[in-house]
Amino acid sequence: AADHPQIELSVPHLVILEQPVDKFRFRYQSEMHGTHGSLMGVHTEKSKKTFPSVELRGFQGEAKIRCSLFQVDPSKRAAHSHHLVIKSGEIDLIDPHDIEVNAETGYVGMFQGMGIIHTAKKNIAEELCKKIKRQRAVEMNREISLREEHQLQKEAVEMAKTMNLNQVCLCFQAFQVDPVSGMWQQLCEPVYSNAINNMSEWWMDTWWKGHVLTNYFIIHRKCPHWRVENLSVELDCRKRRRW
Repeated sequence: AADHPQIELSVPHLVILEQPVDKFRFRYQSEMHGTHGSLMGVHTEKSKKTFPSVELRGFQGEAKIRCSLFQVDPSKRAAHSHHLVIKSGEIDLIDPHDIEVNAETGYVGMFQGMGIIHTAKKNIAEELCKKIKRQRAVEMNREISLREEHQLQKEAVEMAKTMNLNQVCLCFQAFQVDPVSGMWQQLCEPVYSNAINNMSEWWMDTWWKGHVLTNYFIIHRKCPHWRVENLSVELDCRKRRRW
């Protein structure tokens, strides 16, 4: 696999086939009424939509591919406090999200219809603790003890102090579930997508740089996040500096 050249082809491993877009609007829960755009794949075009997808290789049988929201920093690989949601009727299902894969599906999991809900600062540590608790329970195939949970709460509080709230990534994991015991066995190391940046934060940062560095700036109507094509007319958005 190109992403993991050190892995033998006969060993189970995950390969990301389609990365998510690098800019996406993180919304608050209060904004999640009605229909909103879902997280697309990086190669999405006007005539063809793509979605984040991953393939399990070097494995035969039934498996589950899990997708959840993680922090981007490689030195702090842990769950992110924001929620990756998929709407089911009137209910928002939060991550992790699982897709069953087998020979019939080509061992490919495609994750469609996902949105990102921004967690308020006051709730970051609490949400982190909940997510990591669920994650550890799956890894250990048991509920964590009270002592472990207490330590986890401390870790979540410290992690919340430095977590980047405007950048996330997708974590993909592969599991085999024992049909008798129901125990989850992780088949290989997880893989992580490229960073997904909060579009609102990216746009304000871009505007501010243009505002400070020049007397005026011109926004082209071809600007990607407007999703407008083949328009050559420019919008003159002259913004004078205020000191």
